[in-house]
Order: sequence, then structure tokens, then C-alpha cells
Amino acid sequence: MVNRWIIVGEPRCGSHWLQSKLTPRTGLDEIINYDMYSNTNHDFIFDENNFIGRINRTTADPLTQKEFLQKRINQIKRINPLQHIKGILFCNIHQIDYTEFIKTLDECRFKFIMLEKNLFDRALSHCIVTITKLAHRWKIQTELPPADSLDKITIDLKVWIEALFREYQATEYRKSLFSNYKFITVRYENLIEDCQTNNIPIHQGDDIYKTWSTDYKDIVTNIDELRQLYDSFIKCIPAYSQFFLTYAK
Repeated sequence: MVNRWIIVGEPRCGSHWLQSKLTPRTGLDEIINYDMYSNTNHDFIFDENNFIGRINRTTADPLTQKEFLQKRINQIKRINPLQHIKGILFCNIHQIDYTEFIKTLDECRFKFIMLEKNLFDRALSHCIVTITKLAHRWKIQTELPPADSLDKITIDLKVWIEALFREYQATEYRKSLFSNYKFITVRYENLIEDCQTNNIPIHQGDDIYKTWSTDYKDIVTNIDELRQLYDSFIKCIPAYSQFFLTYAK
């Protein structure tokens, strides 16, 4: 059986960790990350048998976001159906219609892994990344600050509220896009066990480490305020969920 996996979630959900542990060797990374394509020339290359691989070109063809998405659709269709492969799909921008791309993945026999992570932790991680400018800690990287060197951080409350709204809306939009597709749910907090339970092939080694070894609750000076705002936000969600879903369309 050909193993073809797409990890679906939002940024800071642990997708790169899971992708690194999946056993197919070839990883496409964030398949439809337009900024990665236009700013770092992240693209794909095919061999004579249409097996796909990642490449960072010296320059990327100038494409609009809509043209870029169509290019990715065409590339997915071209992949040799016998190739074992894995990738990451973020579909968290509600102004973009991802339906045709998701349909293409499904038709090309990719299996979807829905990677869920606690909203509070995901929003907090996003805020920390915005401040530290460090998103991942790969095993091969040697010029990074020590994992235990994170200084005290105070999160602006306005930024925090905006992060909660953005992350919640992204999750709801993603769920609506996959409401008619089969998928396997994996929880970040229980990732290894959930993969084993669902027969998702992973290896034991890690190519990526936790970005910071320090627990965020120990370095965020106003963590209690953040939790209070989060609790209030969660209580308000039922009253506003229909508004979020309508606004996301």
C-alpha cells in the first residue's frame, strides 16, 4: 500500500514535528505556503518518472496567489501514484477557497491527518514566535540560541485577544472545509499514542526538537491574565460561533 499523508492543521500545531516522524521519506512541507514560494522560492521538481522532490530555486515564477494555488493543484496531479509522500496543509486564511485543492488531494489518494492542538497553547506559541522570531529547532541546526535561554516575556493583551479570535476562526474554517471528507484525528498532546492507535507509520527518532525547553507558563509574566481572557473568550464562543462561521465564508 502506498503511504500518502497530508497533515492538516493551523500554524504552531506541531505539524512539522509530526511530518518529521512520518515514515515516507519525501516531505513536501507546507504545500501551499505562498510566502515560502514567493520569498524563498520553495517549489518542487520532478524526475523522469514523475517522482516529486523539494527544491529551492534561485528564482520563482511570478504568480498571483490564485495562479500559485492552481500550479500546486497541477503538481499534485502529476505526482507518480506509486510515490510514498507526506506534506503539511494549512488552510487557515478564510479569504482563500481551498476546496479544489483539497478535492485534488483526496482524488490523488492522500489520507488526511487532522492535527489538533489546544487553542490556548497554539495562540500562546504564535505570540512567542512573533516576539522571538524562532519557529523551529531542527536537529541539523547549530547556530541557534540554547533551548533554555528564553527570557521573561509579557504578551500585549490586545495582541492576545486578536490571536484568540484569529486561531479560533482558522480552526472553524478548516473544519468546515473538511466536513465531507474522511480523516484521522491526532492530538498534539498525545501524538505518539494516537499515531500508534490509528496505525499511522512513524519512527522513534526526532529530527526536530521543542523550540524552547522552558515551559511558557514559567516565562510569560502575565500568564494569569492571559488565562482569564481565554476563559472569558471560550464562554462567549457559543453566542458568536455562527457569526465566525458566516464571516469566514
